[in-house]
Amino acid sequence: MAYYNLGSTYHLDLKQYAQSENYYRKAIEANPGFALNYSGLHELYKYSYKQDGTLAADVLKEGIEKVSDNGRIDLMTALAGYYVEKGDKTQAVEWYGKAKLAATSAGNPDLAGQIQKQIDLLNSR
Repeated sequence: MAYYNLGSTYHLDLKQYAQSENYYRKAIEANPGFALNYSGLHELYKYSYKQDGTLAADVLKEGIEKVSDNGRIDLMTALAGYYVEKGDKTQAVEWYGKAKLAATSAGNPDLAGQIQKQIDLLNSR
C-alpha cells in the first residue's frame, strides 16, 4: 500500500506524474494481484497524461490478467467505461460482457444484472 499511496500523492497532490508512474509501477511489482494499483496508474494515464495512445487501456488489461478476485471485475468494467468514453461501442460491450460473465461465475447475480443494464443501454444507442 505504501507505493500505491506514494503514487497517489505524487499524482493528485504534487502533480509530479513521472514520479507517480514510478511508484504505481513499484506497487504493481510488489503486489501484482491488487486491482487498485492498476486503477491508480490507469487514472494517471487517462486524466493526467491525456495522451491518445493506449497506455490507459493497456494497464487495465495488464491488471485483468494478474488480478483474480472481484477486483478483476472492477478492472473489466473500468475498461468497458474507458471504451464508452472513447466512443468504441464494440469494445465496451465486449468488456461489459466479460465482466458480466465474471460476476455470474463469482456468484454475484446482482452485479451481473447491473452490468447487463449497461450493455442494454449501449445497445439501445
